[in-house]
Amino acid sequence: MKTKHILLILGTFAALAFSGPNKLVNKRMPYFEGTTISGMKVDSSFFRNKVTLISFMYIGCPPCMREIRQLNKLKKENTHPDFQILGICAGTAQQLADFNSDNATIYSQARKKAKVDSLEYFLLPECASEKEKKTPNTLGPECYVISKLFKVFAYPTSFLIDKKGKVRYAFSGYVTEQDEEAYIKELKAEIASLLAD
Repeated sequence: MKTKHILLILGTFAALAFSGPNKLVNKRMPYFEGTTISGMKVDSSFFRNKVTLISFMYIGCPPCMREIRQLNKLKKENTHPDFQILGICAGTAQQLADFNSDNATIYSQARKKAKVDSLEYFLLPECASEKEKKTPNTLGPECYVISKLFKVFAYPTSFLIDKKGKVRYAFSGYVTEQDEEAYIKELKAEIASLLAD
C-alpha cells in the first residue's frame, strides 16, 4: 500500500513537470499586462527587443528569498540596456510595496528576517486584492492569475525570454547552496547568448 502511494506521488510530480513551465520553452510567452509597484506599465512593449528574466515568487517563500539575493546581484552586475528582470509576485501592490520597504508590516519583516535587501528590479503584483478568508498574519500566495498562464506550480519559477518574446529557458524551484554558483553561471551564459542575438 505504501509503495502505491509513493508511486502515485511520483507520477503526479512527473505529470506536473511534463505539463509545467518546461512545456513553454521555444514557444511565445503568454500575454499578460499590469503595472509594477514603481509605476512601469508591463505589456507586450515592455518585452520588445529586451532579454527578460521573469521570476515568479511569493512573499515568505524561503527559496524565493534566496533567489532574490542572486537576482539583485545579477541586476547590479549586468547593466546591459537590453536586459531586465521582472519579479512577478502572487501578492497585491500594497503587499509588495510593504515588502520592498522598511516599514513594520509582516511583509517587510519577512524580507528582513530572510536578510534580503530591497529588490533592485521590476516587481509586478499578480493580485488585485487579498484573499477574503485567510488566517491573519500569514504569508502565502494570494492568487494565481499570471502564474496559471505560465503553468507555474512551484515557487520560485523562472523564465528567460528572448528579444522576440519566446521562452528560451524555464526552471522551477531553486538550487541547493552547493549548486547555486553553477546555476548562476549557466544563467549568465544564457543571458549573454540571447543578448548577442
